[in-house]
Amino acid sequence: MKYYSFLLLGFVFLMGLSSCYEEPDFALEPHLVGFDGDNGIRFVDVPNTVADSLIIRVQFQDGNGDLGLVSDEPSPILREPFFIPLDDNGDYFYYSPEVGEYDCTTYAFVNVYGRDTIRDTVLVERNPYYSNFDIGIYVKEDGTFQEYDLLKELCRSRLGGRFPPLKDDFNNTKPLEGVIQYGIASAGLQSLFRNDTLKLTVQIKDRSLNVSNVIESRPFVLVSEGSIYVDE
Repeated sequence: MKYYSFLLLGFVFLMGLSSCYEEPDFALEPHLVGFDGDNGIRFVDVPNTVADSLIIRVQFQDGNGDLGLVSDEPSPILREPFFIPLDDNGDYFYYSPEVGEYDCTTYAFVNVYGRDTIRDTVLVERNPYYSNFDIGIYVKEDGTFQEYDLLKELCRSRLGGRFPPLKDDFNNTKPLEGVIQYGIASAGLQSLFRNDTLKLTVQIKDRSLNVSNVIESRPFVLVSEGSIYVDE
């Protein structure tokens, strides 16, 4: 099962461009107002393709608009998905069955550089700031919602990812507000969750490592006909 995250569309309404309008006084930390009404979550079953799409729309506000990342960020904290710790001799911490059950949240199969470059499984420290659009998925079980971590359960990428910069010049510190639309194309979401009742949480981060509040969706199921929302 493979998951591919991508930004379908990011758009904002830039405030304070005219003297007729007073700039809003937003906090420097990004703030999520909520999901975008009935269009906040949509599941699109694409006929004759291997991938369906889960589309998420969230309303946001940010005091200086420093939102969005590119792949070649100069800062390692914004560029690297994880860091590899070394022991006192400068060597990697390799996985072996003696250390316990394999866990994709703490180990990764990566290039190991030495006399020869090989690929091996080593201990890693996941970078919490690599993704700027974090999604949690919760499944209703016995009347309560339990988090389902794709990385931990299936060794698959979590649903979140990155959206690109929402302005061309970050020296422009005017506030932004608008809607971010984020899409997840997947060949396996519907087969994995079938008729399960789900909830999503969303949190975003800015380039200064400020973290937004967390918003929670209404319950829904992965159907493409009509509204996907259901009663709790």
